[in-house]
Amino acid sequence: MYDDNKVKLVRKAITATIGVLCLIVGIACGMWIGSSNSPRQQVTSTVEEARNTDEYKTLTAKKVKEFLLAYYTKKDVGENQERYKEFMTEQLYAQQVKLDESPATQAYKGYVLNQVYDKATIYIDEENLTALVEVSYTNVQTTKRNNAEAGVKLSEKATIKLFLYEKYDQYLVNRIEPILLKMQLITKNHTSSTTPEAKPEKLNKRQKVETTEQTKKVETTQQPTTKTTETTEVGTVKIGDIIMKPKLTQFERYSKKKEKLEEEILKEKY
Repeated sequence: MYDDNKVKLVRKAITATIGVLCLIVGIACGMWIGSSNSPRQQVTSTVEEARNTDEYKTLTAKKVKEFLLAYYTKKDVGENQERYKEFMTEQLYAQQVKLDESPATQAYKGYVLNQVYDKATIYIDEENLTALVEVSYTNVQTTKRNNAEAGVKLSEKATIKLFLYEKYDQYLVNRIEPILLKMQLITKNHTSSTTPEAKPEKLNKRQKVETTEQTKKVETTQQPTTKTTETTEVGTVKIGDIIMKPKLTQFERYSKKKEKLEEEILKEKY
């Protein structure tokens, strides 16, 4: 007969050896897999680090959006000063705080509420460290102070140019310049200032005939009814009913006076 205690001991020893072998095999496999994946992990980590350093050193649209999010998102006038402070130079921040506290800006306090940045189109000039931005945002404009429920939600757009300054591998906004986009519409003026010359109208054949007949009638009516007769009477000329006397010379006048005197003398004699 078999001894039950000895059988149990043998079984335990076998299971223990099998467990140790499995543990050794598992450790070996793990070490082999780890050694094969380590170069890949090293390569990916170096690539990510290089990308992060490049993005950190260059001006990107992501950085500009971070500034726009802090600058255009505010519950009320001046509420976001602490948020956009880290994106500006000290000089620009002081100017912006002064602008927020000016009477012209304070007049809108409590009437323009819950302004939220929406989206932006960004054009970056890396050489000159500038960015042209067309930003869209929404706000609530109300006529009752600090009452957003009584207001109207509006969407607005703004176009600005950002001038950035690099300081310790960090880009800070040094100046904000608003830009007014002017749309130049070129329209053709169909009506010119100078009146066009009137073109002679083309007459039809009937109109031409009528005009010629009218001119003939006018000519016939304008002709004189009396005929002109010329007579040689002592220098007088009769043209119709009108008698025209030509001007006499001094000699002719003297001879006429002399003839009259002689006639009078003869009459007195006889």
